[in-house]
Amino acid sequence: MKWELRGAWALCVLACVSSGEARAEEEAVDEALLSARPTLYLGDANAEGGYFGAGLHLGLTGRSPEFGPNLRAEAELSLLIAKGQQSTAIAFEDNSSWLRLSWRPEGWALGEGLAFTLLPLHSDRLFLGWEYPVASSLALSGTSGTTTGADLRLSREGWYAFVSAKSLMRLDDKVHEQFRKFTVLGGGGYDVLRVLRLEVQAAYAELGVNPTTSVLGKPVDEAALAARASYHYGLPVGPPSDWQRFRNDPAVWEKLLRPEVYPGGLAVTAAVEGLYVQQRGLADPDEFGKTLEIPSSAVAGEVRVRWDELRAFARAQHRTLSFLGLSVPGFPPFHGFPDGTRLAGETTVSAAVDYHFERAHLTPGIGGGVVLPATYTTSGDMGGNNPPPQPAAERTVVVSDGYYSPSILPSGVSARPIWNAALTLRLDFERISAIAEGVYTRNANRYTFKDTAEGVPEPTALDPSVFGFHFLVQARF
Repeated sequence: MKWELRGAWALCVLACVSSGEARAEEEAVDEALLSARPTLYLGDANAEGGYFGAGLHLGLTGRSPEFGPNLRAEAELSLLIAKGQQSTAIAFEDNSSWLRLSWRPEGWALGEGLAFTLLPLHSDRLFLGWEYPVASSLALSGTSGTTTGADLRLSREGWYAFVSAKSLMRLDDKVHEQFRKFTVLGGGGYDVLRVLRLEVQAAYAELGVNPTTSVLGKPVDEAALAARASYHYGLPVGPPSDWQRFRNDPAVWEKLLRPEVYPGGLAVTAAVEGLYVQQRGLADPDEFGKTLEIPSSAVAGEVRVRWDELRAFARAQHRTLSFLGLSVPGFPPFHGFPDGTRLAGETTVSAAVDYHFERAHLTPGIGGGVVLPATYTTSGDMGGNNPPPQPAAERTVVVSDGYYSPSILPSGVSARPIWNAALTLRLDFERISAIAEGVYTRNANRYTFKDTAEGVPEPTALDPSVFGFHFLVQARF
C-alpha cells in the first residue's frame, strides 16, 4: 500500500495549473513532447428549451526535452470555441492556458522539484479549494479582460507548498478610472500517514469598490480559508461521469474524459473538505452609508470505491446562500440582506454506480440525488431591478440553478426538494473517449411571472419535470 502519486501528488492540489488530477510516475516518463486533446461538446440541462449549447475544446500540450540539469519547460494551450444556446455567434475564450518551467534537483524523485507556472491570459485554474462545486475562483462573474496569474510550488514525496497570485484591472465607479487589483493564494499539504493527507489553503482577493450609491467607492474584498483531509487506498478512483457537477471546472475536459484504470481488487478514495470566506464591503440595505461583513461557507464529504470493474460513489455537501453568491457578491449585487430576512443554505446528497465491460470498452452507469435548495424569505420589495415588483406579502425566493436566475414562489408556498436522476454511457477505445448522459430533474420550485387580467404580475408554475442531455467526445493524439 502506498501513494502511487508520489511527488506528482503535490502538483494536483491546485487543480488550476494542470488537470487537477495527479499523474503516475510511469506517465511522466512516457510523456510525448507534443500532444493534443480536442473535445466536442453538445447538450443542455433542459432539452425542451429548444436551444443546445455546442462547442469545441482544444487542448494542446508541448513539453521540451531537458535543456539544462533537470530543467524542463512545458506549455498548454486550452481554448474554448463555443456557440451560445440562443445565439449563432461563435465565441473564442482562453481556458487558462499556461507556461511552466520546472527544475528537479539531482537525486530528487520524479514529480518532485520546484515549478513556476505563468497563466498570461486567464487564471480560473487558480482557485480556492479542490473539488467543484465546493470551490471558488474568488473572482467576479462576467469579468472581462486579461487576468494574469502565476503559481510557484515546491513538491516533495510527502509534502508540498505553494503560493499563487492573479491580477486584473477593475473600474472604480467613484472616479471612473481603472486600477489593478490582486488575488493571492497560498497553502500546502502533508502526508501524516502513507494513506492520509492533510491540506490547507488561504486566500485574499481584492474585488474593487462597491458601485452602490450609498457606499460608492468603499472597497470590497474577500478573505478565505480552506482545508481538506483525504484518504487513499490503491490506485486513485476517478470521478463519476457528472457534467452538471464539474461543468464550471476549467479542467473538466481532462477530468471527466481521462480513462479509468481497472487493475482489479479494491481501491478507495475519500475526502472531507471545507471552505470559509468572509465577504467585506457589502452595502447595508437597512442603514445608508454602512457596509457589512458576511460569512460564507461550504463543506463536502465524498467516497469513491472501485471493486474490480464496479465503481460506486456517494457525496454529501452543504453550501450557504452567501457562498452561492461569491461571484456577485451579495444579492442584489454588492448588497447584504435586510434585517428579518430568513436564509437557508443548499444541501445536496447524491450517489452513483457504474460498471466497466472491458471487451466492449463500455461503462454504463446510473445516478441520482436530492437537493434541498437555498432560499431567502422576506416581505415587501426584494430589491434589485430584475425581480418583478412584489406586494408586501411574505415571499420565498429559491436559488437553485444559477444565482442570477432565482425563482420567486407565491405567497405562503415553501421551497420543495429537487430530485434528479441520470443515465450515463461511457466509451473508452484506444485514444477515443466519449460520454453520453441523459438527465431528469423534478423541480417543483419552477415559477415564472405572468400578468393577471388586472395586469398584476403573479407567479405561475412551470412544468416541474425537466429533461436534458450532454454528449462529449475526445480524441487524444
